[in-house]
Amino acid sequence: MIDICSLKIDRSETMLKIDNLSVKVNGKNILKKINLKINNGEIHALLGPNASGKSSLVYTTMGFPDYNVTGGKIIFNGKDTTDLKIEERVKLGITSVFQHPPSIKGLKLSKLLEKISKKR
Repeated sequence: MIDICSLKIDRSETMLKIDNLSVKVNGKNILKKINLKINNGEIHALLGPNASGKSSLVYTTMGFPDYNVTGGKIIFNGKDTTDLKIEERVKLGITSVFQHPPSIKGLKLSKLLEKISKKR
């Protein structure tokens, strides 16, 4: 069980900064000069119509190899992750979850997330 009252989050520190990010997939420009800043403890939602770049931004931030950064930087907890492999980014704590995660009989999503999370 998490005691929310005991958590101390410095919201002034930047967790994720995306600075002038441009990306190509299969030779096609899909993101152009995207900027985003998320401070520790903040929650953000990406909203927009189909094909507006939401998933592409997530895949690029995760380091999927088909998403080629042609400009800009991705900074996570003060570290430039722009050129890191997906495995290296995961070790730093960059991950994503499905909007509708698959169900696994006998396993609660909260228990799975608890097992794979570095922080409680």
